[in-house]
Amino acid sequence: MLKFVMLPNLQLISDLVQNNIWLLPIAGLSLEIVFLAFKESLRSPPDHPSTAAEASDKLASHALTILGLVFTGTTFLLSNNSDYSNGTALLFFVSMGLMFFSFQFRNLTNQKNLYYFIQDKSVSWGIISLIMGVTLLAVDKNLLKVSF
Repeated sequence: MLKFVMLPNLQLISDLVQNNIWLLPIAGLSLEIVFLAFKESLRSPPDHPSTAAEASDKLASHALTILGLVFTGTTFLLSNNSDYSNGTALLFFVSMGLMFFSFQFRNLTNQKNLYYFIQDKSVSWGIISLIMGVTLLAVDKNLLKVSF
């Protein structure tokens, strides 16, 4: 006897992914911090606090620069376009939040290597969420063709 397997509605899955994709950078950063926070080298204070502070300030400066660009671009995109998905706007806001978080974390990096690691990873996931937001916006605007 033949059994037919019903395939899920691909449009429903696509809408679910587009509307909840903003959770991916937050979940990725959280998992990365949880799994790597138990390394002994990350729990110790930095070997050279002045070098760690300098690197942290440089990373915070980069985060603040990217934050300004993302804020300006997001304001421009959202004011000129009314037909975008909620996931696109949320990805840009997550990117801005991660960049701001990284900028504010610079004061703690002299205490433990873990704090510099968190600052570095929040910048990385902020850039990843920015790239995901631009890609999703291109898909929404049919600039990038995706077919199933």
